[in-house]
Order: sequence, then structure tokens, then C-alpha cells
Amino acid sequence: MRDAHRMKEKFDVSLDNRQIVSLLIAGIVVMGAVFVLGVVVGKKLSGDAQTAAAPDLLSALDANAQVLHEARQEPALTFPDELTRKTSAEPLPPLPAPKPAAKPEP
Repeated sequence: MRDAHRMKEKFDVSLDNRQIVSLLIAGIVVMGAVFVLGVVVGKKLSGDAQTAAAPDLLSALDANAQVLHEARQEPALTFPDELTRKTSAEPLPPLPAPKPAAKPEP
């Protein structure tokens, strides 16, 4: 254990200009590869057959907007016409008599 101080020596890292330039070029190549992979995945260019046959999305959105607009339209109010309409002279038929409820068996 008398050589313990030698085991704790610091390592000096020294790079010359050639090694620094090589590391920079390798870093640029790696970042470029990551960028290209991101673009390929982002545009789904990995050979997806479903994207090649995609429908016209703008037409589908227009059709959905038209249906939604028609659904939100309020129907015309008919109560003034119904209230002021003249009724026929014949009376309404009488309502049927209600049936008695059956008693459950004990």
C-alpha cells in the first residue's frame, strides 16, 4: 500500500490539432445522419403504402364543415303557423281507456 499515491495520479489528456479536427468532422457527420433520419421519419418516407394512397384531405375537411354547418342551422319556427291554423270542424277521436295493471302473483 505504500504505492497508493501513484494509483491516484491524474491523467492528462492532450489532443493535437489533427485529432481535434477529426473529432469535429465525426461530430458533424453524426449530427447530419441524425437530421436526415429525422426528416425521413417525419415525412414518413420509409415506404408506407398507406400514405401513397391518401385521400384528398382538404375536400374531406370541406365536406365535414358543410355537414356541421347544416347541423347547426336552426329549424324554422312553426309554432305561429300551428297556433293560428284553423282546425277542422270534426272533433278528435276519444282516447282509449287505460288498461288496469295486472297484479303480480305472490
